[in-house]
Amino acid sequence: MNKSRNFFTLKFLLIVFLAAFVSASMPAQEKSLGDDRDRGKEMLSKIKDDLKRYYYDPKLRGMDVDARFKEAAAKMDEARSLGQIMGIIATVLGELNDSHTYFIPPLFALEVDYGWTMQIVGERCFVFFC
Repeated sequence: MNKSRNFFTLKFLLIVFLAAFVSASMPAQEKSLGDDRDRGKEMLSKIKDDLKRYYYDPKLRGMDVDARFKEAAAKMDEARSLGQIMGIIATVLGELNDSHTYFIPPLFALEVDYGWTMQIVGERCFVFFC
C-alpha cells in the first residue's frame, strides 16, 4: 500500500514537472521567428561563401550553389520553428554527400529554475522549495 502511494506521488510530481516545463516553453514558441530566420539566413550566407572559397572541389560536386542556397533561404521564410530553420541548413550541406562537410547547429543554453527540486530519500519522494 505504501509503495503504491509513493509511486502515485512520484507520478504526480512528474506530471507537475512536465506541465511546468511545457508552460515555460510556450512563450518561446509563440514569439516571432523573425530574429531566428535572420540568423539562419546569415548562417546560410556565410556557409555559402565558405563553401565557394574553401571547398576542395571547385565544381562543388555539380551543385548549383547559388540556386540551391536561394531555394533554402526561401524555405526558411516558410519555417515554423527554429528546428526547421536549422534542418534546412543541414539539408543543404547534406546534399553534398561529403562526410567532412556537415552542419552542427549552435548549442542552446537554457537553465530554468522553478523554485523547487525533487529528491528521492529511501523509498519516498520529497519536494524541496528553494
